[in-house]
Amino acid sequence: MARPRNSTTFAALVVCAALVVPAWAVAQLPVSLPPNLQALEQKMGELKITSLRFSAKTSITVPHGEGKILGLLKLLLGGGISGEETTSPPAGNVVLSLFGHPLTFREVGSTTYFYLRALASKDHGRPWVKLGPGGLGELITVNGKHVKAPKIAEPKIGEPALAEPPFEGLRKALAGAREVRELGAGTIDGQPVTSFLATLEPEQLKREHLASAARLGLPAPPPSTATLEVSLTQDGLPVRTVITEHDQGTVISATVEIPAINFPLVIEPPPASQTITIRELRQLERQARKHNRHRVRR
Repeated sequence: MARPRNSTTFAALVVCAALVVPAWAVAQLPVSLPPNLQALEQKMGELKITSLRFSAKTSITVPHGEGKILGLLKLLLGGGISGEETTSPPAGNVVLSLFGHPLTFREVGSTTYFYLRALASKDHGRPWVKLGPGGLGELITVNGKHVKAPKIAEPKIGEPALAEPPFEGLRKALAGAREVRELGAGTIDGQPVTSFLATLEPEQLKREHLASAARLGLPAPPPSTATLEVSLTQDGLPVRTVITEHDQGTVISATVEIPAINFPLVIEPPPASQTITIRELRQLERQARKHNRHRVRR
Protein backbone atom coordinates (compact mmCIF):
# COMPACT_ATOMS: atom_id res chain seq x y z
CA MET A 1 0.00 0.00 0.00
CA ALA A 2 1.70 3.14 -1.19
CA ARG A 3 1.25 6.32 0.77
CA PRO A 4 3.01 9.66 0.53
CA ARG A 5 6.01 10.31 2.73
CA ASN A 6 6.67 13.70 4.22
CA SER A 7 8.50 15.18 7.17
CA THR A 8 5.46 15.77 9.36
CA THR A 9 5.62 12.52 11.31
CA PHE A 10 8.47 13.26 13.71
CA ALA A 11 6.36 12.33 16.76
CA ALA A 12 5.53 8.93 15.33
CA LEU A 13 9.24 8.04 15.43
CA VAL A 14 9.20 8.44 19.22
CA VAL A 15 6.00 6.51 19.83
CA CYS A 16 6.57 3.63 17.42
CA ALA A 17 10.20 2.78 18.18
CA ALA A 18 9.33 -0.76 19.27
CA LEU A 19 6.64 -1.23 16.65
CA VAL A 20 8.67 -0.78 13.50
CA VAL A 21 9.30 -3.78 11.33
CA PRO A 22 12.31 -5.92 12.38
CA ALA A 23 15.66 -5.79 10.58
CA TRP A 24 16.27 -8.72 8.25
CA ALA A 25 20.02 -8.65 7.85
CA VAL A 26 20.68 -12.17 9.18
CA ALA A 27 20.49 -15.05 6.70
CA GLN A 28 18.66 -18.06 8.09
CA LEU A 29 17.27 -21.38 7.01
CA PRO A 30 13.53 -21.14 6.37
CA VAL A 31 11.39 -22.10 9.34
CA SER A 32 8.75 -24.79 8.98
CA LEU A 33 5.40 -22.99 9.28
CA PRO A 34 2.27 -24.77 10.53
CA PRO A 35 -0.02 -25.75 7.60
CA ASN A 36 -2.88 -23.58 8.90
CA LEU A 37 -0.56 -20.58 9.02
CA GLN A 38 0.61 -21.16 5.46
CA ALA A 39 -3.01 -21.18 4.26
CA LEU A 40 -3.88 -18.03 6.21
CA GLU A 41 -0.74 -16.23 5.02
CA GLN A 42 -1.81 -16.84 1.43
CA LYS A 43 -5.19 -15.26 2.19
CA MET A 44 -3.39 -12.41 3.96
CA GLY A 45 -1.47 -11.60 0.80
CA GLU A 46 -4.67 -11.59 -1.24
CA LEU A 47 -6.52 -9.08 0.95
CA LYS A 48 -7.66 -5.95 -0.88
CA ILE A 49 -7.87 -3.18 1.69
CA THR A 50 -9.50 0.18 0.97
CA SER A 51 -9.82 1.44 4.55
CA LEU A 52 -8.28 0.43 7.84
CA ARG A 53 -8.65 1.11 11.56
CA PHE A 54 -5.65 0.40 13.79
CA SER A 55 -4.12 0.95 17.20
CA ALA A 56 -0.79 0.20 18.82
CA LYS A 57 0.49 0.46 22.36
CA THR A 58 3.60 -0.37 24.35
CA SER A 59 3.83 -1.78 27.87
CA ILE A 60 6.99 -1.96 29.99
CA THR A 61 7.85 -3.77 33.22
CA VAL A 62 11.17 -3.81 35.07
CA PRO A 63 12.54 -5.95 37.93
CA HIS A 64 11.20 -5.42 41.45
CA GLY A 65 12.77 -2.42 43.16
CA GLU A 66 13.24 -0.42 39.96
CA GLY A 67 10.10 1.66 40.35
CA LYS A 68 11.75 5.00 39.55
CA ILE A 69 13.34 3.61 36.41
CA LEU A 70 9.99 2.16 35.38
CA GLY A 71 8.44 5.60 35.70
CA LEU A 72 11.11 7.11 33.49
CA LEU A 73 10.76 4.38 30.91
CA LYS A 74 7.02 4.77 30.75
CA LEU A 75 7.41 8.52 30.30
CA LEU A 76 10.09 8.24 27.62
CA LEU A 77 9.02 5.12 25.78
CA GLY A 78 5.42 4.45 26.63
CA GLY A 79 2.60 5.70 24.52
CA GLY A 80 0.40 4.63 21.70
CA ILE A 81 -0.96 5.42 18.31
CA SER A 82 -4.43 4.93 16.90
CA GLY A 83 -6.23 5.97 13.80
CA GLU A 84 -7.92 5.14 10.55
CA GLU A 85 -6.98 5.61 6.94
CA THR A 86 -7.95 5.13 3.34
CA THR A 87 -5.67 3.81 0.62
CA SER A 88 -7.22 5.54 -2.40
CA PRO A 89 -7.07 8.45 -2.11
CA PRO A 90 -4.34 8.20 0.54
CA ALA A 91 -5.53 9.89 3.72
CA GLY A 92 -5.51 9.29 7.45
CA ASN A 93 -6.56 10.48 10.89
CA VAL A 94 -4.01 9.64 13.58
CA VAL A 95 -3.76 10.31 17.32
CA LEU A 96 -0.37 9.86 18.98
CA SER A 97 0.07 9.68 22.73
CA LEU A 98 3.33 11.42 23.60
CA PHE A 99 4.39 12.05 27.22
CA GLY A 100 0.78 11.50 28.24
CA HIS A 101 -0.59 14.07 25.80
CA PRO A 102 -2.63 13.26 22.67
CA LEU A 103 -1.37 14.71 19.39
CA THR A 104 -3.89 14.72 16.57
CA PHE A 105 -2.92 14.71 12.90
CA ARG A 106 -4.77 14.52 9.62
CA GLU A 107 -3.01 13.67 6.40
CA VAL A 108 -4.64 14.14 3.02
CA GLY A 109 -2.47 13.33 0.05
CA SER A 110 0.93 14.89 0.72
CA THR A 111 -0.37 17.53 3.17
CA THR A 112 -0.52 17.06 6.94
CA TYR A 113 -2.50 19.10 9.46
CA PHE A 114 -1.87 19.31 13.20
CA TYR A 115 -4.72 19.94 15.66
CA LEU A 116 -3.87 22.46 18.37
CA ARG A 117 -6.86 22.79 20.67
CA ALA A 118 -5.56 25.80 22.61
CA LEU A 119 -5.16 27.71 19.36
CA ALA A 120 -8.91 27.92 18.70
CA SER A 121 -9.57 30.22 21.67
CA LYS A 122 -6.84 32.61 20.55
CA ASP A 123 -7.50 32.63 16.83
CA HIS A 124 -11.21 32.88 16.15
CA GLY A 125 -11.94 29.16 16.28
CA ARG A 126 -9.13 27.98 14.00
CA PRO A 127 -7.48 24.98 15.73
CA TRP A 128 -5.80 23.34 12.70
CA VAL A 129 -2.26 24.16 11.55
CA LYS A 130 -1.27 23.25 8.02
CA LEU A 131 2.27 21.93 8.36
CA GLY A 132 4.90 22.73 5.77
CA PRO A 133 7.85 20.69 4.46
CA GLY A 134 9.56 20.94 7.86
CA GLY A 135 6.68 19.14 9.58
CA LEU A 136 6.50 19.35 13.36
CA GLY A 137 10.05 20.68 13.39
CA GLU A 138 8.63 24.02 12.25
CA LEU A 139 6.81 24.30 15.57
CA ILE A 140 9.99 23.94 17.65
CA THR A 141 11.16 27.10 19.39
CA VAL A 142 14.15 27.86 21.61
CA ASN A 143 13.99 31.08 23.66
CA GLY A 144 11.13 32.25 21.49
CA LYS A 145 13.03 31.65 18.23
CA HIS A 146 12.27 28.93 15.71
CA VAL A 147 15.09 26.52 15.05
CA LYS A 148 15.67 24.28 12.08
CA ALA A 149 15.14 20.68 13.14
CA PRO A 150 17.62 18.08 11.85
CA LYS A 151 16.50 15.89 8.99
CA ILE A 152 15.49 12.45 10.22
CA ALA A 153 14.38 9.38 8.32
CA GLU A 154 10.81 9.35 9.58
CA PRO A 155 8.07 6.74 9.27
CA LYS A 156 4.81 7.34 7.50
CA ILE A 157 1.92 8.78 9.45
CA GLY A 158 -0.10 5.63 8.90
CA GLU A 159 -0.28 2.45 10.92
CA PRO A 160 2.82 0.84 12.47
CA ALA A 161 4.79 -1.29 10.03
CA LEU A 162 3.52 -4.67 11.20
CA ALA A 163 -0.02 -3.49 10.44
CA GLU A 164 0.81 -2.24 6.97
CA PRO A 165 -0.82 -4.13 4.08
CA PRO A 166 0.15 -6.33 2.34
CA PHE A 167 1.75 -7.34 5.67
CA GLU A 168 5.07 -8.25 4.10
CA GLY A 169 6.93 -7.30 7.29
CA LEU A 170 4.81 -9.68 9.33
CA ARG A 171 5.34 -12.53 6.89
CA LYS A 172 9.09 -11.97 6.94
CA ALA A 173 9.10 -11.95 10.72
CA LEU A 174 7.40 -15.34 10.81
CA ALA A 175 9.60 -16.77 8.07
CA GLY A 176 12.76 -15.66 9.88
CA ALA A 177 11.70 -17.01 13.27
CA ARG A 178 13.49 -19.78 15.11
CA GLU A 179 10.22 -21.65 15.68
CA VAL A 180 6.52 -21.11 14.98
CA ARG A 181 3.71 -23.12 16.57
CA GLU A 182 -0.07 -22.96 16.48
CA LEU A 183 -1.83 -21.91 19.68
CA GLY A 184 -5.34 -22.76 18.51
CA ALA A 185 -8.66 -21.06 17.87
CA GLY A 186 -10.25 -18.23 19.83
CA THR A 187 -12.06 -14.91 19.44
CA ILE A 188 -10.93 -11.27 19.52
CA ASP A 189 -13.59 -8.55 19.62
CA GLY A 190 -16.14 -11.13 18.54
CA GLN A 191 -14.10 -12.28 15.52
CA PRO A 192 -13.03 -15.94 15.30
CA VAL A 193 -9.24 -16.16 15.04
CA THR A 194 -6.43 -18.68 14.94
CA SER A 195 -3.33 -17.69 16.91
CA PHE A 196 0.32 -18.58 16.36
CA LEU A 197 3.40 -17.98 18.50
CA ALA A 198 6.83 -17.43 16.94
CA THR A 199 10.12 -17.48 18.82
CA LEU A 200 12.25 -14.85 17.12
CA GLU A 201 15.98 -14.66 16.67
CA PRO A 202 17.41 -11.78 18.76
CA GLU A 203 18.79 -10.15 15.62
CA GLN A 204 15.29 -9.77 14.19
CA LEU A 205 14.24 -6.98 16.55
CA LYS A 206 15.41 -3.41 16.49
CA ARG A 207 16.66 -2.41 19.90
CA GLU A 208 15.54 1.21 20.46
CA HIS A 209 13.76 0.46 23.75
CA LEU A 210 16.52 -1.64 25.26
CA ALA A 211 19.15 0.87 24.18
CA SER A 212 17.20 3.60 25.92
CA ALA A 213 16.94 1.40 29.00
CA ALA A 214 20.71 1.04 29.02
CA ARG A 215 21.10 4.84 28.97
CA LEU A 216 18.99 4.94 32.12
CA GLY A 217 21.28 2.50 33.90
CA LEU A 218 19.65 -0.82 33.06
CA PRO A 219 21.78 -3.64 31.61
CA ALA A 220 20.92 -4.28 27.96
CA PRO A 221 22.60 -7.43 26.64
CA PRO A 222 20.93 -9.43 23.85
CA PRO A 223 17.41 -10.42 24.92
CA SER A 224 16.99 -13.86 26.44
CA THR A 225 13.71 -14.30 24.55
CA ALA A 226 11.84 -12.48 21.82
CA THR A 227 8.41 -13.66 20.68
CA LEU A 228 5.76 -12.65 18.20
CA GLU A 229 2.15 -13.75 18.65
CA VAL A 230 -0.26 -13.16 15.79
CA SER A 231 -4.00 -13.82 15.62
CA LEU A 232 -5.52 -14.17 12.15
CA THR A 233 -9.14 -14.19 11.02
CA GLN A 234 -10.41 -16.74 8.54
CA ASP A 235 -9.74 -14.18 5.79
CA GLY A 236 -6.10 -13.82 6.83
CA LEU A 237 -6.40 -10.42 8.57
CA PRO A 238 -3.92 -10.07 11.48
CA VAL A 239 -6.30 -8.50 13.98
CA ARG A 240 -3.71 -8.62 16.75
CA THR A 241 0.08 -8.86 16.73
CA VAL A 242 2.15 -8.80 19.91
CA ILE A 243 5.96 -8.54 20.01
CA THR A 244 7.55 -9.19 23.40
CA GLU A 245 11.18 -8.86 24.49
CA HIS A 246 12.52 -10.21 27.79
CA ASP A 247 15.89 -9.04 29.06
CA GLN A 248 17.06 -9.80 32.61
CA GLY A 249 13.63 -9.13 34.07
CA THR A 250 12.82 -6.18 31.83
CA VAL A 251 9.83 -6.90 29.58
CA ILE A 252 8.80 -4.68 26.69
CA SER A 253 5.64 -5.60 24.81
CA ALA A 254 4.22 -3.88 21.73
CA THR A 255 0.68 -4.71 20.61
CA VAL A 256 -0.74 -3.81 17.20
CA GLU A 257 -4.45 -4.29 16.52
CA ILE A 258 -6.53 -3.98 13.34
CA PRO A 259 -10.17 -4.31 14.40
CA ALA A 260 -11.76 -3.34 11.09
CA ILE A 261 -11.07 -2.97 7.37
CA ASN A 262 -12.98 -1.96 4.25
CA PHE A 263 -15.60 0.23 5.95
CA PRO A 264 -17.02 3.45 4.43
CA LEU A 265 -14.60 6.27 5.17
CA VAL A 266 -13.96 9.67 3.62
CA ILE A 267 -11.18 11.87 5.03
CA GLU A 268 -11.08 15.47 3.84
CA PRO A 269 -8.87 18.41 4.78
CA PRO A 270 -10.07 20.52 7.72
CA PRO A 271 -12.30 23.42 6.65
CA ALA A 272 -10.32 26.42 5.45
CA SER A 273 -12.19 28.55 8.00
CA GLN A 274 -10.61 26.43 10.78
CA THR A 275 -7.07 26.26 9.40
CA ILE A 276 -4.03 28.52 9.53
CA THR A 277 -0.57 28.21 8.03
CA ILE A 278 2.75 28.03 9.84
CA ARG A 279 3.40 31.65 8.86
CA GLU A 280 0.11 32.78 10.40
CA LEU A 281 0.88 30.80 13.55
CA ARG A 282 4.21 32.56 13.91
CA GLN A 283 2.53 35.94 13.49
CA LEU A 284 0.17 35.06 16.33
CA GLU A 285 3.12 34.04 18.49
CA ARG A 286 4.91 37.34 17.82
CA GLN A 287 1.77 39.28 18.68
CA ALA A 288 1.36 37.30 21.91
CA ARG A 289 5.00 37.97 22.95
CA LYS A 290 4.63 41.67 22.14
CA HIS A 291 1.43 41.84 24.18
CA ASN A 292 3.07 40.08 27.13
CA ARG A 293 6.07 42.44 27.08
CA HIS A 294 3.70 45.42 27.06
CA ARG A 295 1.82 44.04 30.09
CA VAL A 296 5.09 43.51 31.98
CA ARG A 297 6.19 47.10 31.37
CA ARG A 298 2.85 48.36 32.70
